[in-house]
Amino acid sequence: MSNGRSSEHTVQRLTRYPLLLRQVSFLVHEQPRSKALTMGLRPQILNFTESMEDQRLVAEALEAVEAVLTSVNESVRKVENEERLRILSEELWIGQG
Repeated sequence: MSNGRSSEHTVQRLTRYPLLLRQVSFLVHEQPRSKALTMGLRPQILNFTESMEDQRLVAEALEAVEAVLTSVNESVRKVENEERLRILSEELWIGQG
């Protein structure tokens, strides 16, 4: 039973990565400019090459994490379905006349 719990917690943690990366993406896009504005400062001239590279890397990471999460969800669903089938098969009684 502890294996199931461990797997369950792992999947729960995996589901948080896309949320985290979306927040990082927001910060990469918005934070420097909005922070400067809220502090009453003139937004600094950003190195747009670095900013664009950061945005690209975060987008790639988000895409990869979502692909892994989709794969894990499909694998979990498959295992759960196989377990249901095993239980049904054990309960099934086929009489022979």
